[in-house]
Amino acid sequence: MVAALGPKTEWALNYRNYAKDFQSFYAAGFAEGSRTINESGLYNGLKYNPNKYWQFGAYVDIFKFPWLKYQISGPSSGTDYQFRIDHKPSKKEKNFFVIHVEEKQKNESGLEIPIPTLENVKRRIYAIGREQAINFNLKYQTKIQFNTYGTDSKTTTIGYAIVQDLEGRLKQGSYRFRLAYFNTDSFSNRIYAYENDVLYSVSFPAYYGKGLRYYAIIKKAIHKDLDVWLRLAGTKVYDRKNIGSGNDAVGNFRNDLKIQLKYSF
Repeated sequence: MVAALGPKTEWALNYRNYAKDFQSFYAAGFAEGSRTINESGLYNGLKYNPNKYWQFGAYVDIFKFPWLKYQISGPSSGTDYQFRIDHKPSKKEKNFFVIHVEEKQKNESGLEIPIPTLENVKRRIYAIGREQAINFNLKYQTKIQFNTYGTDSKTTTIGYAIVQDLEGRLKQGSYRFRLAYFNTDSFSNRIYAYENDVLYSVSFPAYYGKGLRYYAIIKKAIHKDLDVWLRLAGTKVYDRKNIGSGNDAVGNFRNDLKIQLKYSF
């Protein structure tokens, strides 16, 4: 349910209840988990626009999993809440600040017992960013994210990433470039960052460890009926010798190249 509480305020409320044995191949309902199964919860969100320059948003999501899940050997529960401020001083610039806290339960690690006990897990994410259009053909985005991850049995670990994006227009085309530095104590502190990709493809890699990540993508119309996308991405890590594992393992530097053509009949 979405309702306007006034000319400047919007409110959203969502209740879901998916049985532990509910099965649907194509369902894409609102959920904390990745599937619409074994979950109940209540989402409550609010957005307030005092004027054209500021926007404040917040939500609280309280959820329960009535049956077992991956790495959760019993019924569990959790909360997810976020507060966000957006400031748009002009049409060409925008700033934002986000606090996101998530509390869940999972199996306590290190216990050699048939049914592990559950422990609380808390993740906090703080992010600040700025976006500005230099001119009609050039725009940059800067984002700094810091997070913490802690459980009842382990010391809290931290991680952060600094991400710089640049995008612009070409004659009959466009380009995007990113350079990111990341430093996390463990995989639990991984930072997910959306990346632009070729047409119909989605990239959402996890940054973890210590290293650099870059990608550059160019789209160009080489004919009135033919478009080409070229994407080069790479990761360099400094805290380990290999990226990946098994047959997928390479050294501490990995590149990926994609080329896509689209012909319109």
